[in-house]
Amino acid sequence: MSDVQTSGDAQKLERGPIPPPTLQTLLTTLGTQSLLCLGQIEHPLTKKREVDLDQARHFIDLVAMLEEKTQGNRTPDETHLCETLLRDLRMLFVQTKK
Repeated sequence: MSDVQTSGDAQKLERGPIPPPTLQTLLTTLGTQSLLCLGQIEHPLTKKREVDLDQARHFIDLVAMLEEKTQGNRTPDETHLCETLLRDLRMLFVQTKK
């Protein structure tokens, strides 16, 4: 049983600390997934840039839904991140779609 704990501890050390659950962390995670699906960054397992517009649209729509649902409850920094991320992802989506 201690081997499993040691292995888990080793994995935690390799990946670093898990960030706190914040809106910024969630938006950044969704943005990263969008960039991955838009072929802007390499897939971590295949080391290839792959485009999946349906998945990209899904992640962008999730960011848009969060923007709508958190309206009036965000800090100025959260609002800026949300608006900027959504604008940039939508522009990349249109450019990638061409």
